[in-house]
This record gives sequence, C-alpha cells and structure tokens, in this order.
Amino acid sequence: MNKSFFIKFSAVFFTLIFFTFLLNFKYQLLNIKDNFWQTAYYLILFIFISGFFSRGKTAYKFKSFFVWILIFLLFITGYSYRIELGSVKDRILSQIIPGRGEKQSLYSAVFRQSNDGHFYISALVNGKPVLFLADTGASEIVITPADAVRLGFNLEKLKYDRVFSTANGVVKGSRIKLDEMEIAGFKLKNISASVNGAEMSTSLLGMSFFRRLQKFEFKNQNLTIHWN
Repeated sequence: MNKSFFIKFSAVFFTLIFFTFLLNFKYQLLNIKDNFWQTAYYLILFIFISGFFSRGKTAYKFKSFFVWILIFLLFITGYSYRIELGSVKDRILSQIIPGRGEKQSLYSAVFRQSNDGHFYISALVNGKPVLFLADTGASEIVITPADAVRLGFNLEKLKYDRVFSTANGVVKGSRIKLDEMEIAGFKLKNISASVNGAEMSTSLLGMSFFRRLQKFEFKNQNLTIHWN
C-alpha cells in the first residue's frame, strides 16, 4: 500500500465519517450505542467506498459517482412526488387534448369547456378510444356510424328501428350493446346505446350515461362528474 493510496483512502473515509456524524447529530439517524450492527455495516461500507475512490483516476470516479447520485436523487424525488406530478400531467393534457379529463379524486374528474362552448369527453369503448360530446339533452348514448365501424359493428347488419328527433330532423337508429366503457377511471359494462342512421360529427354521451353517475355539475366552464 503506497503513501498516495493511504492519503486518498484516509481523506475519503474520514470525510464520510464526518458527514455521517453531522447528519446523525441533526436528524438522529443512527444510535451507535444501541445499534452496533448498523454501525458496523456503515463502517464496512465506508471502507469499500474509500478503497474504490483511492485507486485509479480519482477525479473521474468522483465525477461518475456524483452523476449517479444525481440520477438517484432525481428518481427518488420523482417517485416521492408521483401523485402531484400525475396531477400536473393530467391538467396539461386536459388543456391540449380534447376530452381528456383531469382526475380530482379517486371517484371524480373534471372536463374543461372547449373553445366552441361544448364539453367533450374521451372514453375507452370496448378498449378503443371514442370522443363523445356531452349532451344532457340526448336521452341515451348515440354512436356515429364511423365510430361504430371502428368498434367492430357491421352497419349493414344493424336494424334501424328507432326514431330520433334531432335539430336536423327525424333520423333512425339501431340498438346496440357496448361491452364496456371507461371514462377517467369510471367503468361501466353492458351499456345500451344506439348507432345513428345518418352521419354525425361526434358521438353523443346522453342521459343514460349521466344517470349512472352519483352526480354531475356544470360550474365555471367545467363539467365535473362524480361516481361511487
């Protein structure tokens, strides 16, 4: 063991000891008298760390060490604030993606009013994304022909035996069943809906959906839904 190695080893080892005592004095992380094995573990760990930094290019090793420490701290910080960061992500996405809701709690979500004055709600229907227009004036869920095709329905085999009065006149529709629907964590199964006989720009989310909520409210250009 040469003199240079011993000097480097001692410098690193006693620096670690110093900062450990400093942190322990402030935060009482370690009770040396009552926890011998934990103290021994730290001493052995410090010996290995000191030996690692005492051989070879010390400056390069210190640089690599602190880079990994920084990565570790960023990871821990991100994990510790994962819930808050998730809320920030949801808020940003709700502003830039039409129909993307922002979770308010485990059982509620808020949707922002669009520039055209309407509320759009993005849902997963049978595992596929469908954008709905929230329409409390509609009695039920109405799917556009284009969305119905994407969901796997054959338009030619549907029976258009329902009549709807709309702003554009009377149109026919066909009864269908949706296996499942999920909106902002709220899940429904075996949902009755209709496929519109004429083309529509957007599928409609009518009262047959809103009646299955605990409550919903329009306030300050927001639509908030609550479920059990």
